[in-house]
Amino acid sequence: MGKELELSQEFNLLRQQYEDLREELVKLATEREILLTTEKRALETKYYLKIGRKQYQLYLLRNEVLRLRRKTEIIRASLNRGESYDLEMVEKCLDEELKRWEEEVLELFQKIRYAEYINKLPLLTPAEAGELKKLFRELVRRLHPDLNRELAEKNKHLWNRALAAYDHGDLQELKTLALLVEDKEKAKESFTATAELNTAIGKIKKQITHLLQDLAKIEQQFPFTLREKLDDEAWVKEQNVEMERQMSYYREQKLLYLSLLSDLTGNAGEGSTLWH
Repeated sequence: MGKELELSQEFNLLRQQYEDLREELVKLATEREILLTTEKRALETKYYLKIGRKQYQLYLLRNEVLRLRRKTEIIRASLNRGESYDLEMVEKCLDEELKRWEEEVLELFQKIRYAEYINKLPLLTPAEAGELKKLFRELVRRLHPDLNRELAEKNKHLWNRALAAYDHGDLQELKTLALLVEDKEKAKESFTATAELNTAIGKIKKQITHLLQDLAKIEQQFPFTLREKLDDEAWVKEQNVEMERQMSYYREQKLLYLSLLSDLTGNAGEGSTLWH
């Protein structure tokens, strides 16, 4: 009888350890999702509104100078070989060469526009924000794929809805999802032996370690590395001043290449196709 009681106590202690670890796992999984949704979006919005606009102007000017420089090089090379050139073909060549740079500018422009859109959205009250986070954490517990490997197929799509609702601050949608989700408390893991519990504890510890490593990596990535700096107005001003300095340099380069191109095309022999 004493041995059975001892085993029962050990089993209960392991069961409690498992529940505590699972709660920690839910907390970490929630933290990761919040980092990758609302916090990331908030930091990116700050970045693109405070720095991105000037960066966009800089990139436009840089691309213009790159194009003028390459045009100068191509035309000069043709003239040095005593060959004529077709300006239309030169422009097509430049379009292809500078495609990556143009796409970078377009992507930055789209991010700035999205930041401007997000910045105009109505804010939740502190009470609503607290309720949103509480509901989301409960939905993480019940729907997150890493925590519910045997999740019913009918509920898997609800996780994507929960992510989207939290990302957009849609409190009503989260309330609706909370009502739709089956009560997982009725489907707790059932363990009949100490060995099973030890195995489950080992697995959940590995999941926690993986999540902690994942969170550390996320914190070392943009925009999280700029979290404190984006609230430092002196730092923000310094970045914009530096970009303005670079723009002054590119403006000088632009004038230089325009002058060079004017000289080159003005001295070109007959048969060359010049400016449009």
